[in-house]
Amino acid sequence: MLECLPDTIDRVPDDPSSRFRSHLNYIESFALLGGLALPTTTATAIERLSARARPLLTDAPPPAVDVDQVHRSLRNAWSTELLLALPGQWATDDDEFMRLSNTWGVVQTYYVGYHATQALIIAKGNARPENHPKTQRQYAALWVDRPLLLPPWTFGCASPGWVNLPAGEAIDGSINSWTGATSSTAWSLAAKALTTTRRAAVKDAVDRKRNDKQRERRNDWRSEEQSGIAAGRRPRTEPTFSRPQLSAPEKSAADRGVRTFTLLDYLYRLRIGANYDDAAVFFDGPTQSFESSTVHRSLVFLAAGSMLLAELRISALVGRATLQQWGADFTATCIPTGHRSIGLALRQALW
Repeated sequence: MLECLPDTIDRVPDDPSSRFRSHLNYIESFALLGGLALPTTTATAIERLSARARPLLTDAPPPAVDVDQVHRSLRNAWSTELLLALPGQWATDDDEFMRLSNTWGVVQTYYVGYHATQALIIAKGNARPENHPKTQRQYAALWVDRPLLLPPWTFGCASPGWVNLPAGEAIDGSINSWTGATSSTAWSLAAKALTTTRRAAVKDAVDRKRNDKQRERRNDWRSEEQSGIAAGRRPRTEPTFSRPQLSAPEKSAADRGVRTFTLLDYLYRLRIGANYDDAAVFFDGPTQSFESSTVHRSLVFLAAGSMLLAELRISALVGRATLQQWGADFTATCIPTGHRSIGLALRQALW
């Protein structure tokens, strides 16, 4: 099977602390790739991202745009981003509060990217995707399935290998998810986060193909049985058809059928885990007080970066004056006085 990293399993315990440690390193690595390395502040990292991104992002305005729907999607994104950022203003030293905040923060970070993607899709004159898979697929088309170096938002894992990996960067396929996030490990950890996320989709594709082959064998038997009965043969008891294994070429074909996976897919993985089977990870998992603050800081930055990149493109599509008016209205009515250095207010001057 053609996958970005070998199908290896980290030999680490499967408990909240162990899973948290992996996600802490993944999240921090994505933020490092975006430029958030201490002592750099979020504001400075966003300014530098804007300087890198602006010359690369050009979109021709479409003939018609549903500006009201663009505005609604942007307000949803801005509101969610604000809710994500505010706890860091209130209780950065309260570890238990930050743990609780991060449990919902991973969900909010995904929805910031989700709504920002939908706003950009609509601004380009397209219909709003009606579900998560379509939005995630179009995110890949907008940001990753084209030559563009604005990591981590443009970094991807596809069947042939890495997408938008800078020249000279090498991925350590054997890296353990417990390896600390540093400038030298960030690419490999981010790559592992994407690969392990995509691997679940590849497994589902393989399972579907095995089910298809099982169904085909059952249908072939039934067709043969009907022909035999029509020719006068006595009916037979239908056998049990086990799911057949796939050949190596069939597994490779299933892998090639799975699209490019991106940061948004990893955030969706966190969102599903927090809502369902992994809800305890960000509350019970941290073992040191600074870890929750690190996660929160990284999530806030990833959300702000997702918004900035979308806003820069939307500005060209709907007009800078229109976007500025929307932003000014939101800041005046929704961002509390005294907190005008977070969320949308952090970026308006960069448009």
